[in-house]
Amino acid sequence: MAAAQGAQLIPALESLRRRDIIVPGERAGLGGEQELAFKHVLIRDVAYSMLPKAVRARKHGDVAAFIERHAGERSQEVVPLLAEHYGRAVALGEEVRLPPDELEPLRLKALQSTQAAGDAARDLYANEQALAHYQAAERLAAAGDPQLAASIREKQGDVALRLGRVSTAIDA
Repeated sequence: MAAAQGAQLIPALESLRRRDIIVPGERAGLGGEQELAFKHVLIRDVAYSMLPKAVRARKHGDVAAFIERHAGERSQEVVPLLAEHYGRAVALGEEVRLPPDELEPLRLKALQSTQAAGDAARDLYANEQALAHYQAAERLAAAGDPQLAASIREKQGDVALRLGRVSTAIDA
């Protein structure tokens, strides 16, 4: 945003800090970088809603790609975050009809990360979360690869059975 307005990033951030709009994050960011946060959730929500949906879609993809590059040894920890950002990128991209050359790579990343998030949750016996991730992954895979969608449905069935949802398991 600073570059788009011909400003330098650091002075722009300092100005936002002085005006009490942003504050240092509570923990170190990925790659040891300083994390910043909006002081109030309302400011964050208003700023987010002011962005056009196409920009939001692309930025969610950019954030997910940044997280992937900087996750390092924490890659397993961040798969739910990747699934969230790539999933939002796809949902917003479909809504605004991003060109296929932009949308399809996001869809593939969303599918991979959502399925990985389901696998990670399943391995931790976080079965509700695993089922939700697998259902989202199935929606992403359904149009492109019927075999992959069937594999994801099988995982859904296994997790549903763990939860005692026999009819859901049979449907899957």
